[in-house]
Amino acid sequence: MWADFVHDTDEIVMVVAGDVEFEIEGKTHRPEPGEELLIPAGASHTVRNVGNTESRWLYGYRGGWAPGFALNGAGAEAFRNAPRRIGRATPE
Repeated sequence: MWADFVHDTDEIVMVVAGDVEFEIEGKTHRPEPGEELLIPAGASHTVRNVGNTESRWLYGYRGGWAPGFALNGAGAEAFRNAPRRIGRATPE
């Protein structure tokens, strides 16, 4: 589990594999692989692997290490063209 993170900039995540739960400001989201999720700047968030296998997701930050990162529906294109980080979690 990655718990109680807060960032000064928007974060976008996209599940690549597994069953991942994102809790953002107390609201739970369970995106399917390939779906994008915006975590607004300043929002407290936690990530949990709720499946039986390792999970993976891509994540990036607006204005951070991925300059020009788009959050206007072009998020998947931005992931393809920007440096990536991969989050991983094993089942709890």
